[in-house]
Amino acid sequence: MHFILLIFLVIIVVFIIKQQQSHSSSDSSSNNTDSQNVFLKNGSGAKIESSLLDKCNLAYLSKGKLFANDSNNQISEIQSTHIQSLLDRAEKKNAQHGWKQGTSWGTTPVGGVRQFEENAIDVNFSAAEMLPGNKVLYFLKGEGFGGLFRYDMNSKEEHRLAHRQSMDYRDLHYDTKRDNILCSSAHVSGVSNILLMDAEGDSARELTGGDTEDVSPCWLPDGASQIVFQSMGLARSADGYVMARGPSSIQLLDSEKGEVTPVLENDSFDYLDPKVSNNGDLFFIRRPYELPQYKTSNFITDTLMFPFRLLRAVFHYLNFFSLMYSREPLTSASSPYVEADMKDMILKGKRINAEEALKKGFNIQGVPSLVPKNWELIKRSKQGQETVLAHSVLSYAISDDGKIIYSNGSGAFLIDNEQSVLLFKDALVAEIIA
Repeated sequence: MHFILLIFLVIIVVFIIKQQQSHSSSDSSSNNTDSQNVFLKNGSGAKIESSLLDKCNLAYLSKGKLFANDSNNQISEIQSTHIQSLLDRAEKKNAQHGWKQGTSWGTTPVGGVRQFEENAIDVNFSAAEMLPGNKVLYFLKGEGFGGLFRYDMNSKEEHRLAHRQSMDYRDLHYDTKRDNILCSSAHVSGVSNILLMDAEGDSARELTGGDTEDVSPCWLPDGASQIVFQSMGLARSADGYVMARGPSSIQLLDSEKGEVTPVLENDSFDYLDPKVSNNGDLFFIRRPYELPQYKTSNFITDTLMFPFRLLRAVFHYLNFFSLMYSREPLTSASSPYVEADMKDMILKGKRINAEEALKKGFNIQGVPSLVPKNWELIKRSKQGQETVLAHSVLSYAISDDGKIIYSNGSGAFLIDNEQSVLLFKDALVAEIIA
């Protein structure tokens, strides 16, 4: 009994300390944000300030939304009519059955527990690619379904190319010479294969197989049937669950012969997102490979935190039942999911503490980076000579005229005469498309 009381006293003390720390950190972070002017609302009023990118098609993904610049270099959000139709349908359903909300009629029994009906639509832009004629190709991912769409930025019309259950395309790559689309097709087992289809999304066929994640495909400009892509092996448990991932390598695929040849492999590094320019130079992101390890410090921390984590689990368990039966939480505090979303992100397969990164990260033109400095953008010539073009690179793209644009997570930059020129800033610039 005394032990339980002692645990509760310790929890109260820790909670008070955490609250004081969170208030102080939020004050300091707000001051830092104001001084650095980093967090812009997604796409609101942001404008590309460099005349070097006049009339250049440029887009980026941020928190499941897609933004692109118009003829005035003004960034705006692309509105999908498919998503809007889903929202209208949900709103109509809500209007018809709104009287049920807050009553027992608005619940459905599942496994003996009442569950309240939800009308929220969760459909996100997961991949995009710029097309000729000021058009955009993108993939919309919802829960249990996906669709490939083409959008005309001039007429604001959306055309659906493909749409079905369990469809999950990523890393779209359109080739103007071949008039076809390469992408990675993700499966529920964790495997991803390189997929080839025509410009209308038909005649799709997978080019790779095996227990790997094959992503980021790109045609070689001087190779009729050769593709470079990123590949990563999967380590599974006896039950088939993915326990770890090996270092990412760059592979060369001959789609006609079905042969795969290693281009870059190293147990100490990840090689990500390969692209080949028109003159044959290979570009990629290089970062240190981190093998998941359970250290002594992890064991000590887990041991000390076990009673607190156990009590926290019990609290959330009881809070769940309170929400299910009375729709009232056990605490009036704000939702922890919102705070977690602002702090922790999964970027290129790595968990990033955004709050910590923005405080201590490497700055580029005064813009703090979400990813470490050792995430480097590399250019490798045909002769094998490597040049580091930029540090803290989360994503990059090569325009048709050879311009290189990259993101450090909080901003987009143009590499001009070996210098990084700031184009725009945003709360999250997850994927650059050009």
